[in-house]
Amino acid sequence: MKHLVLTSMSIGLLVMACDDSPKMSGNGMGGTNPPADSGVSMNTPDSGTTGNPDATMNVDPDGGTPMMDPDSGVDFTRDPSCPMDASWITTVSGNVTDEMGNPMKDAWAQLCLVTCGPEANCGGGTAVCLTPADTIADGSFEVFVPVENRCLVEMTMRNLVVGQNRATMYCHLGLDSAESAYQVTESLKLYPTVSATMIPPEGDKEMVRDIQFADGLTLSMAPKYFYGEYEELAAAPVDPSGLCFVEDPSTVDALYAFSPEGTAGVDFMNNTIREIGIKMPVPANSMASAGDKYKLFALGGLGCPDPTSMEPGSNFIKEGEWAQFGTGTVDMSGTMIESDVGTGVPCLTWVKIEKE
Repeated sequence: MKHLVLTSMSIGLLVMACDDSPKMSGNGMGGTNPPADSGVSMNTPDSGTTGNPDATMNVDPDGGTPMMDPDSGVDFTRDPSCPMDASWITTVSGNVTDEMGNPMKDAWAQLCLVTCGPEANCGGGTAVCLTPADTIADGSFEVFVPVENRCLVEMTMRNLVVGQNRATMYCHLGLDSAESAYQVTESLKLYPTVSATMIPPEGDKEMVRDIQFADGLTLSMAPKYFYGEYEELAAAPVDPSGLCFVEDPSTVDALYAFSPEGTAGVDFMNNTIREIGIKMPVPANSMASAGDKYKLFALGGLGCPDPTSMEPGSNFIKEGEWAQFGTGTVDMSGTMIESDVGTGVPCLTWVKIEKE
């Protein structure tokens, strides 16, 4: 049943908005009635992993569903038409663990990539996320890249596990002219989150309400304008050390992980994002006073609208990249940081704060 649950976000082939404006490969996504131009296709991973007719079957040693072994019978030969500016990738493999390093079975490993396009330096390529592969008992996975997607210029790994309170992990994968079978060396850890301690019933879905968590973290939102599982929201502070998407942990004052992944709604009439306000405790090691300012960042995820864009419903923060969505101010008590008016969290993936 796990493929039926990944929220009203309509998981599946996710389209990335790339710097060189690659061609999009999908239709819209969103909540129950997704906007037609939101940038994520409605194809679902339930349709099964992209198959390789020459591959053999590898039985999960824990007795689960057989897994495709694309290494058997795969032609690794690089297509001579693939420019040297691009990499040629046939398979991507790695391991998913929990926060303690223990292997996680039945986690999803989804490869998001940008192919080499016809323009100079491979510009104008297609951005697409492949059907997820499942990890087996030892936490390992192997994703088969279809021939039409192998000549590529960018890769991001997306990992999650359905049915558990754990944040989705995004890791950019360095190419550096990589060839053929690619082994992920980044640490792919799925960190636990904790359910909200107070979450009002949906009731009037247009009414803004506060959702509170144990450490004082508070989200302010109207369920109607949130594309995700409102009643299942969970969050937790996480140490920024060792995370593939945190380049310099010393600059991070606080980092929060959220699950299940979700995004703020977009008001297409006004080209604005429906705000998700956020309030969080001042970090214990921070020398903060009332009125001090913090920069607020969100990690790009599944269809995360870009709040700096004039058309946030058509432009998205790239998966695994940080974007500043606004600022927060320490309140008069000196204990809480509140997002400023006009500042809204664009997606609930990971949020970090850094003092100005």
